[in-house]
Amino acid sequence: MQSAKVHLLTTLAVGLSLSRQANAETPPLALDRLQPAPAGDPMLAVESPSASPSRLSLSALGSYAKAPLALRRTSDDSRSRVVDYQLMAHLGASLSLARRLTLDVDLPAVASQGGATRSVGAASVSAPDGATLGDVRAGARFVLLAPSRGAPGVAFSQRVFVPTGREASYASTGHVRVASSVIVGGDAGSWLWSLALGRTFRGAEATRARVSGSSLDASAGVAARVGPVQLGAEAFASTVSDAQTDAMSRATTNAEALAVARWLGPGLVVTGAAGPGLGKGIGTPSFRAVLAVGASLDLVGAASSAGTGASAGASAGASVDRPSTAAPGAVPLAPGAPVDTDGDGVLDPDDACPSVVGEASPTPARNGCPRDTDADGVIDARDACPTVAGAPSDDPARSGCPLDTDGDGVIDLEDACPREKGPRSTDPKSSGCPTSVRVEGQQIVILQQVQFETGKDVIKEESFGLLSQVAGVMLEHPDIVRLAVDGHTDDVGTEKNNLALSQRRAVAVLRWLVDHKVDARRVEARGFGPRRPIADNKTPEGRAKNRRVEFQIRLRDARGEAAWRDGPVE
Repeated sequence: MQSAKVHLLTTLAVGLSLSRQANAETPPLALDRLQPAPAGDPMLAVESPSASPSRLSLSALGSYAKAPLALRRTSDDSRSRVVDYQLMAHLGASLSLARRLTLDVDLPAVASQGGATRSVGAASVSAPDGATLGDVRAGARFVLLAPSRGAPGVAFSQRVFVPTGREASYASTGHVRVASSVIVGGDAGSWLWSLALGRTFRGAEATRARVSGSSLDASAGVAARVGPVQLGAEAFASTVSDAQTDAMSRATTNAEALAVARWLGPGLVVTGAAGPGLGKGIGTPSFRAVLAVGASLDLVGAASSAGTGASAGASAGASVDRPSTAAPGAVPLAPGAPVDTDGDGVLDPDDACPSVVGEASPTPARNGCPRDTDADGVIDARDACPTVAGAPSDDPARSGCPLDTDGDGVIDLEDACPREKGPRSTDPKSSGCPTSVRVEGQQIVILQQVQFETGKDVIKEESFGLLSQVAGVMLEHPDIVRLAVDGHTDDVGTEKNNLALSQRRAVAVLRWLVDHKVDARRVEARGFGPRRPIADNKTPEGRAKNRRVEFQIRLRDARGEAAWRDGPVE
């Protein structure tokens, strides 16, 4: 990135001339473009369309912006920084009520900044004037449609900026600003997203053509939760758009992007973020880094402790039994009030998972537990198939997915051969079955013949794929303790020669299987020559059928490898 998102000196000069002062000074500018979301929100700079029931949240945020104000002369394209850096601090507080309304306040301050005065002609752009308070922000957010599983929420936000800062320190516009926005967002298990569109209004006295004025604002963010960690990306932008300045002007459009990481502890949130400035507008830094910490306290505990009846008694009892188990930040607001150990907004007496961050649910057995959309016992954050009931698995790619014993991609409920790998088929009777090999009763049935060179025990290469499937079945079925490879011939020639040929061919197949990872203790070779025909040897077709290899399962044992052994099985 260039040092900056530099701005035309002539642009400021035009704005200064509009003030009609002989020796024009810099117009009031609030350089800081980062407006933190209300304390307690799940994102850093993007509001969310939700509110928690009766929760007080506090936050402290520090933001370092590099070169948020620099000038460029059009004559020689030289650059001069007016503000080298600006270090801002934000103290925030919010109060959520009844899941519909959130009130918030943000107190910004310039903690430190540095730079130098720059001038062109009679116009001067002053150096920053030290630390000072910024413009205090007060706001309210109304949830119009609460987000739910599979459906986004919608909210309306209204904010007022009071000019409490010093204009000479680039911390205040010197006039009241009003910002309105519409927010849309959702929470899909381990993922959440939010989008806000709005407008900031300034009076005519606070407008400088091609410098500052009413603006169009937008922000968006997406994040993923993995246990107590939340990782995401956020972006926010604004462009001056009023009667004196057209929207999307290069010098009046700001944009920034941030990579955001959060640690969600019990009642405590720590946030780190960093990213570049993307626009050229005044106040856009070349780089920004943010560090923030926040805490939330649930207020419903105090109300619960004042209640009557069985529920009040249960709440009070829970707080007496478990005060020492509350994690830091999850303390009750009044003596005897119940705690929220995991800080998820569901008090321990009502929380079915009091030590794991979850969400409120109308089902008592799931209230306060992590979301499990398909109710299969695997939470969505670890469920590779969150909308289809499945089973736990050590393989993250299969955890929470329907059982697929043979791992062929066809779930057992739809697999005609759940223990042999095979492709999916439109025929329910063969879907998930090997194309040429399958286990049927006491036999591994092959749908093709093993081919040999004429009169020899040399296996033709075209049969290697078939035998690979037989080997695969053996590897998938350790319970097949002993498999007999039986060789058969037709009756052409002497019986002695045919018996010897069938034995040699059976041994050739056995060796091929052993060479392809089938344990030698599990296989034996037998030659029957022409003694067991399955067709009439008087026809060519019948003789072709009789020349074959069969795989007979002689012994099965659920102990698997522990039962493999050399020698006779009977």
